[in-house]
Amino acid sequence: MQQNMQQNHPTLSVIADLMACSAALLPSRHRLPLICYESEPVCSLAKSASWRLITQLQQAFSNAQQKDSPSQVMETALILSDGSLDESNTDMSAEINAEKSSYRLLKTAQYRQLLGQEWPLIVIDALYGVRANALAAAVGAVKAGGFLVIVAPPESDWPGAACDESTRLFGKATSERSLFIERIQQTLHNYGLRYNTDTEQLRYREQDFDDNANDDNPNIAAVIERIVSEACPTGQSHIDTSALDTSSPDEKPSRQDLSDNPFAEQRAAIEQICRVFTGHPRRPLVLTADRGRGKSSALGMAAARVVNQTGKRLLVTAPTKAAIAELMRWYQQNTDNNLADSLQFCLPEDLLSHGNQLAQSFDGLLVDEAAGIPASLLTLMVKTFNRVVLSTTVQGYEGTGRGFEIRFKQTLNQLRPQWRQAYLHQPIRWGSGDPLEAWSNHALLLEHSVEQSERLPIDLLSTESLPAELLQTERQDPLPDPKLNLSTLVKQSQCQLVKPYETMDENTIKAAFGLLVDSHYQTTPDDFRQFLDHPNRYLFIQKIKNSVVGVALILQEGEIPSELIKLIQQGKRRLRGHLVAQSLAFHMNQPQLAEQKAWRIQRIAIQHNYRRCGLGKSLLHSVEQTAEQMQVHYLSSSFAASEDLVPFWFEAAFKPVRLGLTRDPASGCHSLMVVKPLMNESNHEPVGVISDNAPWKGLYQQFYQTTRLLAASSFCDVSPVLMAQLLSRGVCPQVSSSECPQGSELKNSLKSELTDNTKALLQCFIAGERSFEDSALAIESLLINRLKQSNSNILLSSMAQLIAKLWQGQSTQQWCHWFDASGKKNMAQRLRQATKQLLDDQ
Repeated sequence: MQQNMQQNHPTLSVIADLMACSAALLPSRHRLPLICYESEPVCSLAKSASWRLITQLQQAFSNAQQKDSPSQVMETALILSDGSLDESNTDMSAEINAEKSSYRLLKTAQYRQLLGQEWPLIVIDALYGVRANALAAAVGAVKAGGFLVIVAPPESDWPGAACDESTRLFGKATSERSLFIERIQQTLHNYGLRYNTDTEQLRYREQDFDDNANDDNPNIAAVIERIVSEACPTGQSHIDTSALDTSSPDEKPSRQDLSDNPFAEQRAAIEQICRVFTGHPRRPLVLTADRGRGKSSALGMAAARVVNQTGKRLLVTAPTKAAIAELMRWYQQNTDNNLADSLQFCLPEDLLSHGNQLAQSFDGLLVDEAAGIPASLLTLMVKTFNRVVLSTTVQGYEGTGRGFEIRFKQTLNQLRPQWRQAYLHQPIRWGSGDPLEAWSNHALLLEHSVEQSERLPIDLLSTESLPAELLQTERQDPLPDPKLNLSTLVKQSQCQLVKPYETMDENTIKAAFGLLVDSHYQTTPDDFRQFLDHPNRYLFIQKIKNSVVGVALILQEGEIPSELIKLIQQGKRRLRGHLVAQSLAFHMNQPQLAEQKAWRIQRIAIQHNYRRCGLGKSLLHSVEQTAEQMQVHYLSSSFAASEDLVPFWFEAAFKPVRLGLTRDPASGCHSLMVVKPLMNESNHEPVGVISDNAPWKGLYQQFYQTTRLLAASSFCDVSPVLMAQLLSRGVCPQVSSSECPQGSELKNSLKSELTDNTKALLQCFIAGERSFEDSALAIESLLINRLKQSNSNILLSSMAQLIAKLWQGQSTQQWCHWFDASGKKNMAQRLRQATKQLLDDQ
């Protein structure tokens, strides 16, 4: 009888095996990925052969939950799908409506809603593509003992199958096999279970479940033990207790504590959070953790303890109110009802408009999912509140991702040098060595970074001609002496070009992408897919003795048909992957430049220990040489403008053409677009002096005029030093060598533009005989004159002070903040000194 039932319903044995797997996973709080391959192409998930398996598995989970909680009706399955939610497709809707209490549908683009949620079963519809960001988010929302099920086209067809995601990411469909999908397939087979709908057989690697079983006792536990041991050979994830920044050694859990009690690390973090609100002020704490480490619950319990013991009132903010659901649940569980209002929520934008008022009403601020909040707002929070705890996940798919790690921590160093950091490494929502987490970390490189791997050992280099200073410091920090001879280091580097669809070995993939993650403020799993699959992507990988020290990621742009360019100029079309080319046509009215072949340097990174050695310049030179060989008309880049980054591009002869009107949410900076023409328009020969190449010369002048015109409005919050750097490059493009006076002749010709009356007015201002306002016209003449010259850092500082007051229109308070002045009198004195320095410059 039982055998006949299994023949009529062959999936039932698979469901029994899966539920046995779930039971075997629960004691160690592990989870599994499950890939379901269709036997033939299907149009929707509801019509797939996998759908029967999903419905029966969901029902099995629902029955199990009803046994535990018979009075509660709980949703047990979440489906991430785009195609199945199409209004024209009613099959899925009918299925879901029949089981409203157990299923929930979510569009793939809404994956951020998974934050703070837990599901026994999450299904990803990958029949027409899979979004890497959604995949990473779904991993963090699977309950212990649960499954992440991926429904895919036939196994051999999937890497080359039609994919809507390619159109979304790259702006066009591609017929090439996806290296990203092949990676997903390979890693899924190594870390999870596989189900083929044609055979209705469950497998792990090349082994059927039947091979581990007899009729009476399927040896599921042995299969799970093998999966876990091969997913994490050491039996547990790496735990670094030194990262717990506690004042007392007694508060720092030992490795044994963490092994015996996964909550020991969390308890230490709670102590640190409480100390922020009870100890010395202006010592913010940054709590960093991967998903599932108990970060939000630690915030909730710590807030409850502070409120219970001190009676203080705390404020909590996050990108959305839903993001703090877990935090508030733990807070309410650990406080009395009469203290419920002592922790209140506000949106980040409320702090922008009412920050000072809120700081007076509350004793401290908790920031959850800080990586999802713009860096400029985080800066305001730290300035406004004396007691702040910032908690975040920085695996790369939440909000601004690494922007929090890379840029905001630099801001903390300046504003609050006594800030502290704590990490939560030990999982709480699932166990150490979890196969699902191990799979996602490997498949999407969520865990890898250059900072976590060994830095390039000094013995890889030929040390015979390297300076003694380099050997003594072992390149731990950037070299303090700019005159140190590092030409040997550059000569030993070699550059490898990886064209679209060319494969790379695993070590190169990890090192190159890890370097991009560590060096840039906004990197997501979607970026990893572009890194592998983009049809217009070129990678330049710089190595020394086979170790990656630099990488440049190039996207080919332009060559846009004229009919599309017209629509772009009219604001009716926007093509993905043509950032600079479209901007030149739309913002700067240069449609002919969008027709040309261009390379945009999307990202460039040098390993931290080897920066300022000339390797970046050498890497850019390799890019330029190859671009010229491939008849590329111009290079470009767009990046978050900062005082330390802009000089790198300017020294490589790139020129600014556009400064973004608003701050980028991820970096907290205005984006700067720079270009470097390579080919003359008339004869397609390499250009000699780039400023002679029309229409670029007009664009440089337009940049200067626009930036100066908007200095007091759109760019009033830009660093004055950065403004000086930008305006000194845009005001006077280089003239051709035949017209260019050399050396002191150039300076004298420029200085002669100042009239005697102007000089006399400037001298009166310097002597304190005239006010700044009465001397404004003369000071502006001097400023414009000096911006035309090649400026040292000292002159840039002087020009910045004048630009801030004259063109950016900063108040006395703002000016004193930027230049660390004591007040109005000190500001006036500093402005006279800056004017004298510029006037006396020879």
